Amino acid sequence: MRLVFLCTVAIIANSLISYSTIAETWVDESGRFRVEAEFFGYDLEGGKLVLKKNDGNLVRVPIEKLSNESKSEAKRLWLADMPEPVSSWDGTTISVGDNPTIEQTLAAITELSKTADPGGVWELMPASFRRDADEVASLFAKSVDDQTWNHAVEVIEKLHRLVGEKSEFIINSSFQTSSKEKPAIAEVLKSVTPLIREVLDSDLCDQDAMKSFDGNRFFQSQYPQIKRRVLEALRVYEETGTHSFRQADRKFFYTLISVEGDTATVKMSALQEDKEQTFRRIDDRWLPADLIDQWPDQTAKARTILESLQTPEGKQSIAKVRQFIAMASGMLDPLLNANTQAEFDQASSSLVAMVPMVMGAIKSK
Repeated sequence: MRLVFLCTVAIIANSLISYSTIAETWVDESGRFRVEAEFFGYDLEGGKLVLKKNDGNLVRVPIEKLSNESKSEAKRLWLADMPEPVSSWDGTTISVGDNPTIEQTLAAITELSKTADPGGVWELMPASFRRDADEVASLFAKSVDDQTWNHAVEVIEKLHRLVGEKSEFIINSSFQTSSKEKPAIAEVLKSVTPLIREVLDSDLCDQDAMKSFDGNRFFQSQYPQIKRRVLEALRVYEETGTHSFRQADRKFFYTLISVEGDTATVKMSALQEDKEQTFRRIDDRWLPADLIDQWPDQTAKARTILESLQTPEGKQSIAKVRQFIAMASGMLDPLLNANTQAEFDQASSSLVAMVPMVMGAIKSK
């Protein structure tokens, strides 16, 4: 599935509309420069306030040249423009149907940029790209020997048992510095346990299923449940104050310039610059032309890497990975075998002490 996420990175580099819809009058420190525009964002790297004028164009103003009043307003709007927490997402995956227009595609990419939802990425992928992704996922499963695959799944099974069966020991562990954290940790463990189970029960942990991986089936029948569990866990993190996960805060928007047959030219306006980008239609989908051009090389490289795992040198590499997986599995056993809090804490201390040695062994390889 590495290629799916490569596609995510390439597609998501394009777009998030999130700005104030109220026009403001911005003034420089001399009082001579005035512009009526909406706050669009703040380019931290360039130190510029980015404004959107009524004609849709962006203007970038060095923040130090603004009047004190405009600086204060810019700071207020910037602080109010923080991305929404991931927990606020309802989990709906974008849908563009068959033969979407370039306008529908740009709107979908804009929406997708907020969440980086793999299901949305799959929805935007043309049929030929999906077949390539299926093939690479299948090749990965075929390139790993049964023993290594099963050991890896065994580690995930042990983690599932650990957070489920030993949750009280984890909550009351001597590593917890404050009793106030215990209720939050308990809620987090409750949300993580079914998530791990969902992954274990999916094709992702079934080597035979992965050898004939069908992305369409996975994203339609299994991914929604995994996503639901992930969002539940993220909401628990948010509600308990354990951690806050924010949606993507990249600020882009598209302006369609022209469409000629299967080629479209758009302007992508961002905080730092505006640039034209070409989209092309492939199968029944529109994608950035550079992504289409790079895709064959990327998939070829992935196939080459996976095929190399079946060579004698590749098998030696997998054998080393199997050793480390077995080591990780063995390190979990004392925790699972603990019958008292004292035994669990002792096993935890031993585990923590072993981590630097294991990391050193990995680096030496």
